[in-house]
Amino acid sequence: MKLVKIADQIVALLKKSGKPMTLSEIANELEKPPKSVFKGLQKLFNEEKIESDVKTRTYKLVKE
Repeated sequence: MKLVKIADQIVALLKKSGKPMTLSEIANELEKPPKSVFKGLQKLFNEEKIESDVKTRTYKLVKE
């Protein structure tokens, strides 16, 4: 249940920011440990809600 909450917070943050963000930027903004944020990002990635840029190591929402 906790992962869903973090995933929702990540989606809200990425929507608000309007730009790709790194794992550490997301963790800092949400004041969560990077490990927890990473698990949330993995969940969103598996659900195809976010995409990542390998070169810049940033995450952004998939265009709907």
